[in-house]
Amino acid sequence: MVRQVRVTQSGAAIWPPLVGLMGGSILAGQIISRTGRYKALMLISIGLLILGGWLMTHLQVDTNSWVIWSWMLVLGAGIGPGMAAYTVVIQSVAPLRRMGVATSTLTLLRQLGGSVSLAIAGTLFNSTFVNQLPARLAAHGVPAPIADRLSSAASSGNLSSLGAAGQLAQSPQLQALVPKILSAIHEAETFAIAQLFWLTIGAAVAAFLFTLIIQERPLRGGPALRQEQLDDLAVELAPDAADPAAVAATPAP
Repeated sequence: MVRQVRVTQSGAAIWPPLVGLMGGSILAGQIISRTGRYKALMLISIGLLILGGWLMTHLQVDTNSWVIWSWMLVLGAGIGPGMAAYTVVIQSVAPLRRMGVATSTLTLLRQLGGSVSLAIAGTLFNSTFVNQLPARLAAHGVPAPIADRLSSAASSGNLSSLGAAGQLAQSPQLQALVPKILSAIHEAETFAIAQLFWLTIGAAVAAFLFTLIIQERPLRGGPALRQEQLDDLAVELAPDAADPAAVAATPAP
């Protein structure tokens, strides 16, 4: 909206975090499978996420697109390794018979975190935008009566309900204010978007602290998994073997 580009162009412009996410996830999977170590990699990736979030808090209306893309690439690179590493951790420590439950629980918690965070981000964006708009309008010299009407419309969540754009365009006396109003709105939107990344930083710091207390364990290889599967099968085939009452009740041959 700030750059006045079409939806398809806007979608194409967010390729850097996708590249960082997919590349980081693939690279992390390869490193973990070759070294068997994952904790240090997870901490480094969270550090990149914190760095990328901090860079995005400096977003401005006139920030160069290549600079934004580089920030987004760092952000994506910080997210990607966690997509693979935490799955490896869960599947490495969960019993084989509970592997599906453990993996699905991880997916559920990720979805819950995304849904809750999205709701929080939407609320923060709206409140920040509404609080910033009056000051931005005043800074661009928009008269107080018009600024108040625009701010009230923004508070209601629908600037178009005012019909302000049409009224200003049709009024010769107010046509000169249109660029100033748009600039103020774009600045308020950009500032509100930039402030959202403090939520990213807060969540990443919490993830970093929780990851610190994870006990790194050796990854289970094929032989260990096969042995565990045989042990589980033995338990299933002889469920009463460990039950003294069942053994005592078994008739002698």
